[in-house]
Amino acid sequence: MQSMSRRLLLPSTLLLVIFLGAAGVILDTAFREAGNQALEDLLRVQILTLLGAVVEVSGPTLVMPDDLTEARFLSPGSGLYGEIVEPDGGRVWRSPSLLGSLDFGGWLDPGESYTRRLEGPNNQLLMALSMGIEWEFDNRESRQYRLTVAHDMESHLAQVAAFRKKLLTWFSGLIVFLLIAQALVLRQGLQPLRQVEKEIAAIESGELSELSSGYPRELTGVTANLNALIVSERGRLKRYRDTLDNLAHSLKTPLAAGTSLLEESETPDREKLARQLARMRDIVDFQLKRASVTGVSGLGQEPVDVRETLHDLREALDKVYLHKGLEIELEIAPRAKFFGAKDDLLEMMGNLMDNACKWGHSKIRVTANVLSGEKRPGLELSVEDDGPGIPADKREDVLGKGVRGDERMPGQGIGLAVVREITELYSGRLNVAESELGGARISLRFGDFS
Repeated sequence: MQSMSRRLLLPSTLLLVIFLGAAGVILDTAFREAGNQALEDLLRVQILTLLGAVVEVSGPTLVMPDDLTEARFLSPGSGLYGEIVEPDGGRVWRSPSLLGSLDFGGWLDPGESYTRRLEGPNNQLLMALSMGIEWEFDNRESRQYRLTVAHDMESHLAQVAAFRKKLLTWFSGLIVFLLIAQALVLRQGLQPLRQVEKEIAAIESGELSELSSGYPRELTGVTANLNALIVSERGRLKRYRDTLDNLAHSLKTPLAAGTSLLEESETPDREKLARQLARMRDIVDFQLKRASVTGVSGLGQEPVDVRETLHDLREALDKVYLHKGLEIELEIAPRAKFFGAKDDLLEMMGNLMDNACKWGHSKIRVTANVLSGEKRPGLELSVEDDGPGIPADKREDVLGKGVRGDERMPGQGIGLAVVREITELYSGRLNVAESELGGARISLRFGDFS
């Protein structure tokens, strides 16, 4: 139930099925009862027909003529049966259509009647209507009789079954049609939310700088507040970086002045003080670099082109290490993008490539590969050298938590600690291994850990 469409569609579908199912049951019941009532009315008409056809004879008694208007009473097994009996059980008349005997029930007083179902001579279902009557003869003598007419229900049941089949077919088609229409209506109604989701993803990837306008009234407040939040986040991030830059300059200036004055003085502990000042400067550099890392891509911030950034770094390092004659090889996948701040990418890759140049003998290899991701592509960066490498028993220490600026691995120093901090802030992974070139291979992985 993570989707709003499902949360809306499933309950409405359930209600729709329940409603139409109840409507189907009501219609089926109404049709069946109407059919039963129609059949019962037909039986009453047949009873009246028989009463109109009966004649009196001396005795006195009643006799049914052989030429009845309803021929089905005369045809054996026709499905229409009749019977007239006296109170003592004596049979006055039974229709020739009835073969065998049927139990039409007990005696009824004049004016009483009841309807029942029973099994016919051919094992078919019958509906029988019995009525108690009192007949007054011409001589003023009256006698009571029970008149019963039964009709085959096969045709009625066939009509009910056909109606149910049509009802099921039409209601099934109606449910499917309504579900499709409902899904389309929901899709159209939720389109603005999908548009918001797409635009937020585009803002995260740097394709858009803010949400567009023209949303429905119910979403206007949300989109306006999101745009205000984006603008506020950008301003806050800029002020934060500017403040840290100013702080860095403010701290470095007195440290540099103190170092200069110490070099000119004749203090006996000058070397010890110089080392302490150098250590303070390193700690300040490390903590300021650590604090200035954003750790996330600012909303609406354009992703960094990895190829361009690494080319710039290579040109700078070629000049710095010109005396070593290093070959820095770049293998950059097309469309390699870093979703974060450019300064953070420069800090990470600059430190890794600088360390590789320091310890490499002749060749450095830098690779960038694009990884699959759910919302946006991931990135894997690696730097390899042909230097002495990092011993296996020291690699866990490099990846360990809580390394301070003064806790340095041999040959790695503050730079690698900063790289680790930045990588973790971006929810990435740093891995140290042995390179095919013979030295160390340090890789950074962002956005995909499959």
